[in-house]
Order: sequence, then C-alpha cells, then structure tokens
Amino acid sequence: MKHRILAVCALTALGMGSSVSNANVVQFTAFGDQLAGGLLTIDFMPGPGAPVITVSAPIFVAGPGHGRAIIPDPFGNPFPGAIFDCVGETFSTLWSLENLADASIVRAHFDLAGSISLFDDDSTPSTFDSSVGVAGVIYNPASTAPPEIFSGELNLWGDPKNMGDMFLEQVIRWPAPDAASSYFIGGMTYLWNDDTDIIPAPGAAALLGVGALAAARRRRH
Repeated sequence: MKHRILAVCALTALGMGSSVSNANVVQFTAFGDQLAGGLLTIDFMPGPGAPVITVSAPIFVAGPGHGRAIIPDPFGNPFPGAIFDCVGETFSTLWSLENLADASIVRAHFDLAGSISLFDDDSTPSTFDSSVGVAGVIYNPASTAPPEIFSGELNLWGDPKNMGDMFLEQVIRWPAPDAASSYFIGGMTYLWNDDTDIIPAPGAAALLGVGALAAARRRRH
C-alpha cells in the first residue's frame, strides 16, 4: 500500500510538470481576484486639522476576476467607510475606491505581500515576462474624487528575477481637507488605471522535488 501511495505522488507531480514550469516565471496577465490576500489601509481625516484615523481591511475574492476590500467606518458605525473594487484584468480595467464615510480619504496603502500579485511600475529594465506596467497610478477623469497629489510603488520584490520594476506595496495620497483645496470627501469615487503581475508560486519547485523523491523511493523498493 505504501508503494502505491508513493507512486501516485510521483505521477501527480509529473502530471503537473507544465504548470510547475509556468509557475516559475512572472506572468503579466493578472486579474482582480488575484489581489486577494493583500491588505488595504485607508487614512481618513474628519476635517481640517483633525487627527488621522487609520483603518485596514483584507482584499478578498468577490467573484470571477473580482478583488474587493470593504473598509470599516472610521467612527465604528455598522456600515462601510470605503469600498475598493478591481474587476477584470488589472492593466486594462479601471480600479475604484468609493468613500462612504463622513470624513475625507487622504491616503490609500496597498500591501500585496499576502497575495500572488505584485505592482509593476514599468521601469527599465523590465522583469522578464512582466510586459508594460504603470508607474504609480493613472487618474481617470470620470472620477468624482479629485486627482491624487502623489502615487508610487515601494518595497521592492526581493526575488533575483526582479529587475527593479516589481513592488509589494503602493501608496496614493490626496489633499488634506482645508478651505482652499478640493479633497476626497464622502460620496466621491476615485477611478484609476494600474497594473499588477503574477509572481512564481513559491511551493511549485518544492512540490516537484517531493514527487521526484517519492519516485526514487519506489524504485528502491
């Protein structure tokens, strides 16, 4: 019985050969649901000079190709403070952040360390198979929210494959509320273009190694 189990493990690993090889390279086609496992943190300001209230929520799969985060209300009310959505291929679709709180959004911080995706900022040289990316974000004029005052990627992916254009995090900032600026108040939606890529699965090579070891044990017995 033990020999049969080992043989099945080996055949399973061999049957996954093509997917394992594909998993060892960066894939430039990524979808919103592949942001799942990431974390979105929003900084709210209730008014001019008010202290910042920071609230975080995980990005989860809300449907096919759909990544979503529901940010709790900064004042503890039982309704969302903001909702993030990305539906479809991350390079070609519009990303959205809707402010539902009675406070302004001044900062959004995406951390994709827990997902299989990374931000591609399109710098040169480009990581093999990452294709074109987006440096920071590209504001869409259909937004009801004002343009950002800053956007950029940070925290370089530490894999040797990275040529310097792939990052774990991204920050977007908007003006703080005051009497002279247009700012991101409740009821507004910010729309933008962005880009992420899929990174190699860290366990793929290990799985193939387990299958090869099982096959070797079967031959010895």
